[in-house]
Order: sequence, then structure tokens, then C-alpha cells
Amino acid sequence: MSIRKFSCLTAFIGSMFDHKGGCKNHSLLTEMRNISKSDKSSVWSHEESYQGFSAVAMTHRNRLKHIISLLNKIEFQDGGTLADYGCSDGYIISLLQREIFSDKNWKFYGFDHNENLLSKARAKYLPKSEFHFFDLNIVGRTKSNSYDIVTCFETLEHTGDYRNAFLNIYSSCKIGGCIAITIPNEKGISGLLKYFGRKLLRRKDYGDFFSDKSELNYVMSLILNRYIDVFRYPSAKGWGHHLGFDYRRFEEYIQEIFLEEQHLEIIFQRSSALNFSRLYVFRKLK
Repeated sequence: MSIRKFSCLTAFIGSMFDHKGGCKNHSLLTEMRNISKSDKSSVWSHEESYQGFSAVAMTHRNRLKHIISLLNKIEFQDGGTLADYGCSDGYIISLLQREIFSDKNWKFYGFDHNENLLSKARAKYLPKSEFHFFDLNIVGRTKSNSYDIVTCFETLEHTGDYRNAFLNIYSSCKIGGCIAITIPNEKGISGLLKYFGRKLLRRKDYGDFFSDKSELNYVMSLILNRYIDVFRYPSAKGWGHHLGFDYRRFEEYIQEIFLEEQHLEIIFQRSSALNFSRLYVFRKLK
């Protein structure tokens, strides 16, 4: 992949964390706000996280409109492959298809562990797209060195083992290709704001997470800025929430296994407003 392509890619990924107001892409906003309500299925769909006027929905819409707005200004090559892990119902891929890649020969591959969401994605009949079941926790089932760009947005924190998950992501990327990751920051002040915000807005958002753990100890760990991954022991096959995910452990893992051994180089890393999320863009060296 050329330096220019990397510059363009890192620019558009970085724009997800640009919270300056304004976007001329009114048609995209209108589409997101007028998503069909005819589907009464009980299965959650990705569109729902963009609907309404909640803080989450508005944040998601703002992030997405900046991505689309900038991508429209980039001249992509006619052919390439992009894999998205944690693709859900294919909503983001569908927007990219219509807004950016409709006249190009790019191929999209969406991967998720939820068959119901994958069925929704396939039902969209998106051109030049495939959607497949994939469990990021299980290593060794990826097609090695297959994709020019590999993305995984706000998904690693839901896996049972983010180390295995990242190994799969790394393996599937072509040498010279790009890996873009976003994960939440659940520690310190940011973690406290999220913790109490979710309790206030969602009431039962944490399920039985604290059935065998001390909620007070968790809050104290946030206040004292301690590692919180200890609250994810024993491990689970997957996590429905962000509790106990500590991005510092992720960074330590990446540094030791991939950066120091020169398997990857980091293009840049960035924090969002209020340090709620972390962004990493890597290039695969070997």
C-alpha cells in the first residue's frame, strides 16, 4: 500500500475523533434519522445505535458523518479489499458502499459471531460484499495475508480474549496493509463517568457482572486508577459490556509482541474527546 493511501486512511480514521461541528452531508444525516421502522424484529440491529437523540446516538452520527465527508474527497484506487471484524448487521459497510465505493471494484468482507445479525446483513444484498460467521476468540481460522485494510471498531472489548482477537486481525491483514482499531477507555475519570452514566440511563446495563465481584472495589479501582482487568477473572467467552476492559493491558501486549518485534509499526494513536475512546492505526511489516 502506498504512503499516500496510508495518509488518506489515517486521516479519515482520525476524523472519527474530530468533534468539530459541521458537515455538509445532509443526505447522510437524513438517511440515518429516517431509518425504516418497519422491521419489528426483536434482534438488535446496528441502525438502532444511530437513531434518536441520545448521547450515544448523536456521538455515533457525528463520528460517521465525518468519516463519510472526508472519504468523499479521497481518490481511492479502483480495486482493493477491506475486512471489518464486528460488522454487526452490515450497516457501516452498506453506507460505505453507497456513499464511497459504488463506482469502484473494492470488495468488502464483514465478520461477526452473531448469526442473527449476519442474516440481517446478508438480507441487504449489498454488492461486492460477503458476510461470514467468525469467532475472534479462536485463533487460526483466518485467511492469512488477505486484506488491504482491516478494521475493528469498538469490538475487542466484547471478546473473551482480546489477545486472540488481535492475532486474528493481524494475521488476516496483508503485509504492507493497514489495521485500524478503536477501543474504549474504561479507567480513571473517564471510566467513572461512563460507569455512573450507564447506571443512570440504562439501569440494568451490567447484568450479573457483580454477582461474584465487589461493585465498591470496582469503583475504588477507577478512582485510584488501578488496573481493572482483574475484574474479568474468571474469563468469559465474551462480554456484553465494557466493564473490566483496560486499554493499558492492550497497549502493553501490542508493544511487547508486535511493536518491539517489528511485526507492526504504529502510524498514530489518538484519544477522543474526554478520553472516552482510543484509536490505533498500524501498518503490518511482516
